[in-house]
This record gives sequence, C-alpha cells and structure tokens, in this order.
Amino acid sequence: MNAKSSLKYKLLALIVIVTVIPCVLIGIAAYTLTSSSLLESAISSTELMNTHKADTFDLFVEELEITLKDLTDSEATKAFLQLKGEPESDSYYLSVVRLPEKLDTLITQRGEAVSAVAFLWNDGSLPVVRSNGHPFSLLGDYRLYSPYKEMLQADAAVHWIVLQTRFADQSDLFLYKTIYDVLTEKNLGLALIRIDDSYIESILQTGNRTNDRTLLFTEAGELVFSVGRLDEGVVAADVIQEYAMHGTRSHKIISDANGDFLLTKAASYEMGYKIINVTPLSDIANTSNQVLYSIIISILVVLVIAIAMSLILFRYLKAPIIGVHSAMAKFRQGNLDERIEVKRTDELGQLGVGFNEMAEQINLLIAKNEQEQRKKQEISMRFLQAQISPHFLYNTLNSIKALSRMNRNTEACEMITSLISLLRLASGGSEEISLGQEIRYVESYVMLMCKRKDVKADLSIDLPDDLQLCKVLKFTLQPFVENSIIHGISDSVIKIHIRAVKASDEVLEIHISDNGTGFDTNILKIKKNTNDQKRFSRIGINNVAERIKLYYGNDFGVDIESIVNQGTEITIRLPMEKMPEAETGES
Repeated sequence: MNAKSSLKYKLLALIVIVTVIPCVLIGIAAYTLTSSSLLESAISSTELMNTHKADTFDLFVEELEITLKDLTDSEATKAFLQLKGEPESDSYYLSVVRLPEKLDTLITQRGEAVSAVAFLWNDGSLPVVRSNGHPFSLLGDYRLYSPYKEMLQADAAVHWIVLQTRFADQSDLFLYKTIYDVLTEKNLGLALIRIDDSYIESILQTGNRTNDRTLLFTEAGELVFSVGRLDEGVVAADVIQEYAMHGTRSHKIISDANGDFLLTKAASYEMGYKIINVTPLSDIANTSNQVLYSIIISILVVLVIAIAMSLILFRYLKAPIIGVHSAMAKFRQGNLDERIEVKRTDELGQLGVGFNEMAEQINLLIAKNEQEQRKKQEISMRFLQAQISPHFLYNTLNSIKALSRMNRNTEACEMITSLISLLRLASGGSEEISLGQEIRYVESYVMLMCKRKDVKADLSIDLPDDLQLCKVLKFTLQPFVENSIIHGISDSVIKIHIRAVKASDEVLEIHISDNGTGFDTNILKIKKNTNDQKRFSRIGINNVAERIKLYYGNDFGVDIESIVNQGTEITIRLPMEKMPEAETGES
C-alpha cells in the first residue's frame, strides 16, 4: 500500500488540520488583534494621563489663585496698608508682625508648591518677602525695572507670567495680583507668588515611563517647563511647538531618524496652557511585547497540549483501525480463521464486530459454495454418465451393423455421423453451448432413435436467427425429446415441436411439445423425490431442472403441462445470454 494513501497518515493529517492549524491561525489572529489593540490602548491611556495632568494643573492653578486673592484681600493686608501712615503706633507694629506671619503660614502649608511669596509696594517701601531658600532678586528700586514695573501697573485681576524663559532650561512661573484701593483708584502694591519647579514637575511627570518627556507651553507658545529624560534633539523643538499651537487632534505619531514618537496634547482650561507629552513608540512596543510574549507563550502551551491530545487521539483511533486492516490483510492472504479481539463497544469496536461477522459469513458462504460445487460436480458426473449409456451405444452400433449387412450404407453413414456428433457433445469440456448447436445435436439424436427403434418422428424447429447464439446447458433438450420418442404413440407418426421465444430482455423460453400419451402431473409431484425413472429417461426431468437452478438460480427452471392421451408441453426458462461466435464453430 502506498504510504501516502494509508488511512493512518490521512487520519494524522486530519487531526493536525483540526487541532494544530486552528491554534496557529488563532494565535496569529490574536497576536495581530492584540498588537493593534494594545497600541490603541496605549494611545488612549497616554491621552487620558495627559488630560489628568491638565486637570491637576487646573486644580493647582485655581487653588493658588484663591490663595493669592486671600493675600491681597485679607484683613492683615488691609490693616497694614491703613496703618502705613502711622509707623510709630502699636497697631502698625502689630500689622507688620501679622503680615509676615501670614506669608510664613503660606510657605509652611504650601511649601511643596510655592517657593517664594512677597508683597511689593508701589511707594517703594521695603517689601515683605518669604521663601524656602530661593529668594526673589529684588536689587535696587524694583519699581524701575521689568517685570516688576509692569506688574505694579496691572489691573486687579490675577496674572500669570513666565520669567527668564529659555527653551531648553526651566523657567520661573509667577502669578500676581495688584492690591487695588477702591477709594483712591490706585494700585497700592501687589502680592507675588513664585511656583516651585519641583511641584510643576510632579504634576507633569509621567509615572513609570522614564523615557517620556512632558512640556508645558503658554498660550503664546512659550515653553514653561520640560520634564523627562527624553533627549530633546530626538524630536525637533519646532515640530513639538507647532503641534502644541496648531495641532487639531489629541494625538499624533511622527517619524524621526531615531524612531517613531507619539505626541499627545491636553489643554488647561484655567490658563489655556498646552501640555504636550512625547512618548517613544518603542517604549509602548516594549510594554505591548511583554503582553504579546505572554500571549505567545499561552498559545504555545495550548499548541503543545493540542498536539499531545492529537497524538493521544491518533493512537486511540489508530489501534482499532490498524487492527482491522491487519486482520483484513491476513484474511485476504487466505487465513480465513483470522478474527479481531474486540475490547470496546463504540463505533470502532462495532467495526471489529462487523469484520468478525463478515468473516463468519464468508466462511459459511465458502462452505455452502463448496457444497454446491460438490453437488454440481456430482450431478454433472451423473449427467455425463447418463448422457450416452452403453446400452444406447450397443443398440446404435448393432443398428449400424444391421444396415451395413443389408447394404444400406447411406443410412449407416448417416447414423455414424449423428453418433459422432453426440459423442463430440458428450466429450466437450464446456457445460454451455449455443442453442443452435443443441438443436443440431437433438436432430442427430432423433435420427438415431428413429433408426434404432424403427419409429417415425416428425421433428419441427422454430428457432429465430437472433436466438441461435443463446447459451444453454448441453443436453438440456435431449432428455425431453427422448421421453417424447419413448412414450409417443407407436401406431402413428410422433410429432415433436421445438420453439424458442424471447420472453423478455432477460429470459429465454424454449417450448417442447409432442402428441404423446401424456400423463398426470400430480404423479410427477409424488415421484419427484424418488428414484423412479420408469416414466422418464435416466437423466430425468428433475436432473435437468436441478442443473438449471444450480447454474442460473431459482428464477429459472422447467415447467411441465401434460394431458393424458393428448400430449405434453415442456417450458424451459433460461437467462438471455449469448455465446461468442468464436466459441460456436464446429468441425
């Protein structure tokens, strides 16, 4: 057997197809979908984180503006300003003490966010300043220099300003509010707060993403803070600034010679500042790869389990199939006693049971066939033995001898020719001959019997040309013709008529009728199982009928209709089969 066509290889291939290939395809699909999903999730997470920074910054700005308004509008500030004209009074001294204490309290409470706070006066008097180690630079008359000069002339709103702005370095972020006297409609001074750099950094810091960089831009596009370890030279400053001021989307992916980067933007609603976060896509990919690696490992584990289960299933299915195949091979080689040991009750077990039952049936059929063959051989032997009995030969030869003595040589030659035809038929190896041959042998037999018994017989044949080559068993017609001659009417001409017809496409009928004495067919039924052959020839009707059934089946055989003193009609039913012309030649 070709190995490629073996069922076990097909079964193995099928199991691989239904287990391993789906696992691989699912793994590829899961990897692709997960990779895309993780990137989208990372972008969404970065946007959300950036929005959270903006919200935190807005909350921080709102709290500081409230604190600043409290400084400018507090009772301590108002008392100090009212008592500035009475520097010698105890109340002025007390207000001078209370005002610095308020600044100290602010530094103490919000020291993580405020690095310095001061009151600057419009009259040039000594400012009140408090800091956590990083004081203001107030040399000389600050009223004459920017930005303090402009601050003292501002309106009463809260203002934010960036001082010492440098793109690559940190800048100082201030907020201030003038102290406005409603009665005089003048600015009496201002409260100034400087934001601690480290607190802004804590707001803008991106958690565990060490390679991220977050930048804070003003509405005018000035860089306030830049937090993170990302090399500034990797992403051009003008690209980031352009996206901060004019970008319409919340995120953007840009490509650089050093890789791809994700830019996300969020706006501060309080101040209009823009927070830009720059994240290398390689960092997102590394995070995604960790998840993907876990997925790949899981898929590999599932794949290994699938392969192991496939092999187990293969062995489970292979054993009974191979057992049946092996048993069939041995059975085909002639070991008819080969059987399968059935240990299971499922369909594969039933396959083994079916094989065992089939083997038993085959053995029974073989035994039955052998019995039929023996029976057929026995009948054929009896038939051949009875075809031309020695008594018939003796009588025929004596008749020929008598004709020769009477110098009736022509008649003797005819009898010798007919006898030779009968002997050729009897000695032929084939059991089947053509209907035309059988008719000619019958004609020879009738001529011999008439010469030998000195009777007159009129044999008429009705055989269409298209039925000449139909197959019949040899000596099928001779026994019935012999019965017609033996039991014919002795004092008149014996009339025998043989007619062949095509009953259907599958059935040939041969009718043999005579004008003999006839008989009661009920007697034939009684004598059917006896050895009484007085009424019929030694071959016997039963012998012929049995031969036909053995060769062609129970649908074919012999039917007899007979009326006493009127005659008999025999109907022989045979299958419609034709002999090859090459096998019907005669010498």
